[in-house]
Amino acid sequence: MRKLQRQLWNQSIAPIFVVITVTEILVYSGLALPAKNDEDVDDNNRLVETFNKLADALKIRQFVRGVELGEFFRTNPESFDPSHS
Repeated sequence: MRKLQRQLWNQSIAPIFVVITVTEILVYSGLALPAKNDEDVDDNNRLVETFNKLADALKIRQFVRGVELGEFFRTNPESFDPSHS
């Protein structure tokens, strides 16, 4: 995860990236500074949202709509500071 986060941040082309596991959907900021070797990848506004795939179906739909409308970025400004890109 650390390597993926650093690669996506270095490319500076996606404001978010989504990781889908068997049970969860994890939403990370593509603008937050990548984790250093001694830091948790999920800290410092990098991990923005976590959804349980089964329990949060409605929230996932609202998340997608919020991204499309830009509302997701406005409600999480600490994770999307353009000065970190």
